Amino acid sequence: MAAPVDNQPLREAVEAFAASPDQMTYWQVMRHALVGDLLLDVTGSTPPQFAEGTGGDGGKALLAFTRQEEAQKLHPDEPAATVGQSAASALEFAAEHGYSWLSIDPAGPSCAIFVADVAFILGSARNDEVKAALTITDHAAMRAAVVDALSRGGALLLAVNQQPEGMQVRVGNDSELGQVDLAYTSSVEVVVSHPEDNWAVTTVEQVIDEALTQSANGLAINPGGPWVVLRPDELRTIKRRLPS
Repeated sequence: MAAPVDNQPLREAVEAFAASPDQMTYWQVMRHALVGDLLLDVTGSTPPQFAEGTGGDGGKALLAFTRQEEAQKLHPDEPAATVGQSAASALEFAAEHGYSWLSIDPAGPSCAIFVADVAFILGSARNDEVKAALTITDHAAMRAAVVDALSRGGALLLAVNQQPEGMQVRVGNDSELGQVDLAYTSSVEVVVSHPEDNWAVTTVEQVIDEALTQSANGLAINPGGPWVVLRPDELRTIKRRLPS
């Protein structure tokens, strides 16, 4: 039996936006909306139809919920009927079916994502497997899951910033390892961590090769959190396991 949907990271981001709505808290909601699951409301509809609302500009909004209790707030007199799907799929469904908004936990605290704002994310390279692995709460299991996800290859992104000598790839510093390379699972992860930067799409293999050949002390992924710094031995393990 599948575990009940409870997208806590997204709900916390929505609550932070509701408490202080600004561009940064909005982008935080968007980046968390790429992983985990959401519930769509089909209460009282036969055949099942997803519940809709209206956005602030009058546009059609698809209602989505981070857990069953949030959907139940809209139905005080009857059990709420919901279906679950991945959060990224809910965004893709909204984009494909003419919705202007994805309204998350509309009974409040809530945040409505303007679907046009996520078009560039949905249509560009990202690594949802690595992002999902980073949300695992057990630290050892998270590290193992990240290594497994990276070992399957795929895309990663780099943050690129303008310096007097030209464009440079941003690096970071770890309190234990010193200077480390940085990589990101989507463009919105770059925006949240470094709003002034551009991004470049590359591959897991290229990122690992660069980190190992440049004598980097490790690789930090999604420093905006949840995040991990992989050690050189873990990078070599990924390198060996990458598909040829």
